Amino acid sequence: MKIDFDKVNELIKNSITTIPGLAGLTDLNTKEYKILKNDVSSAINCEENEWELSFKIGVALSEWCIIKELVQEIQIRIYYEFEKHKIIDRPFKINVYVTDLII
Repeated sequence: MKIDFDKVNELIKNSITTIPGLAGLTDLNTKEYKILKNDVSSAINCEENEWELSFKIGVALSEWCIIKELVQEIQIRIYYEFEKHKIIDRPFKINVYVTDLII
């Protein structure tokens, strides 16, 4: 099964943008970590091998959030959407990188 990464990026963006405490997705390719508004492709990296997919997602969080709980919520929502839409046909892992805290 061929994976449409544009669809994956849009699905990730839509599934996590409503999480309270999430300020936004951040660019993983620079050290400035600016919050991305429309094109989130640089906030989501995917590495694949013959056994699994590994997603790296850069996020900025709001002040006073509990980081561990927020990261878990991001992972749960993405996992749920992947399972619901059945767009990935092999094992995957979701790594969330907190690149900035907005104070």
